[in-house]
Amino acid sequence: MPLLPIENADTSRAPILLRSGYGWAANPVTIYLLVLVTVFTLDALETWTTPAFFPFLLHFPHKYYDPVLTTLFVAPVLWWLVFRPLYRDLVDATVRNEAVKSQVVDAIVTIDMQGVIISFNPAAERIFGYFPEEISGKKAAVLFCDSSLDAANLGVLADAKEVSIPLIHEVTCHRKDGHVLRLEISVSRLLVAGMPQFLVIMRDITKRLRMEREAREIQARLIQTNKMVSLGLMVSGVAHEVNNPNNYILSNAQLMERSCGDIIKVLREYQKENGEFLIGGLPFNEMEQHFPEMISGIIDGTQRINGIINELKTFARQGSEDNFEEMNLNLAVKAALMIIRNQVSKYTNNFTVHLDDNLPKIIGNSQQIGQVVINLLMNACQAVPDETSAISLLTWFDDASAEVVITIADEGGGIPVELTKRVLEPFFSTKTGSGGTGLGLSISNTIIKGHSGRLIFHSAPGTGTIFEARLPVVKQSGEDTQ
Repeated sequence: MPLLPIENADTSRAPILLRSGYGWAANPVTIYLLVLVTVFTLDALETWTTPAFFPFLLHFPHKYYDPVLTTLFVAPVLWWLVFRPLYRDLVDATVRNEAVKSQVVDAIVTIDMQGVIISFNPAAERIFGYFPEEISGKKAAVLFCDSSLDAANLGVLADAKEVSIPLIHEVTCHRKDGHVLRLEISVSRLLVAGMPQFLVIMRDITKRLRMEREAREIQARLIQTNKMVSLGLMVSGVAHEVNNPNNYILSNAQLMERSCGDIIKVLREYQKENGEFLIGGLPFNEMEQHFPEMISGIIDGTQRINGIINELKTFARQGSEDNFEEMNLNLAVKAALMIIRNQVSKYTNNFTVHLDDNLPKIIGNSQQIGQVVINLLMNACQAVPDETSAISLLTWFDDASAEVVITIADEGGGIPVELTKRVLEPFFSTKTGSGGTGLGLSISNTIIKGHSGRLIFHSAPGTGTIFEARLPVVKQSGEDTQ
């Protein structure tokens, strides 16, 4: 794209261009004086030398030969001393200008005072998706989402300077394909060929802003994860403290259970001698029937508390692949259910469990498998919209692939298609506002892969979600290993 003549541009920039190779052409006044001196000197020389070297011309009127000789003498000298250096500086400046415009990563757009686009550099083509020939002559408003960003507003932005340095402004723009961009722009005024123009330099910061937003989200999730780790340590400590009084209750209840027969025998003798009497406000005959049940209920409750505490302590303990052993999958699932069942009941009244009693053994870590069950169940709980929505858990054996399968299904809203590829990514969560860390599914996927298995899911918006944790079974001796 040809540039407008430099000598017609803003005079404040001309000396910078001319000083690039020829210091004597420092400003227009110098050039003007040089031309006057050159013309005067050559015209004087022509007047003095004509009688000596061209006497035959004296026979012609002076007005005929003087312009011809002046032109022949002056034109080559002016070309060599003045116009040739200026032309070379113009070419050099043009080459440098075009190289800069084509190599910079920022969009450079010139706009006239009516808001019409004049030029578009290659970076602008790449950022906005327009070719120069299709965008030139159009209003700059086609680039900006804010239609009020017209020539008048560009002038306001150009004048908003501190110490003559253009300020950076953030604006929202859109590409030719409609994709929204966030750009930093600076606007300056130019005077080219006596006509004012705006020079707009724009930098695409869309990716940077997205990365900053993701960094903030990751930081927030790391903080939340740290809170969860601290909570886990606290739960482990609380479980230890609860275990001590619970063991005291259990031992005393078991002692009472062993003493129950003797106590009732003594009370029966007392009844025979004194007739019916009350114990704790109830007749003895009624208390005799319920007393063993109450003692048994206390023992069952404390044993259940003890089991839950032991499972919590095991769950909080760091696992290791060195602890892999032949195991029954259902036992790990039952241990996890003991921890999570009460939490599930807060989300749904329709929770069903079916465990296949004929599952083959697997090689694994029961603590880690339990963690997967808990993570998948909590994910299902957070997906269901109300307590009437169903959640189901079942274990079964897939004979075709020789895998035991843990299937957890929910009647939630499903996973949007555009998010299915990111579901198993670390820290990805659609529930960060309600406490989600985005680690549950990622950790579960890592655990299942560590067991040489697969974590797969099936989902569509409005149809719920089904997660399957598939684990290879233990190969029996003599089984074909091919």
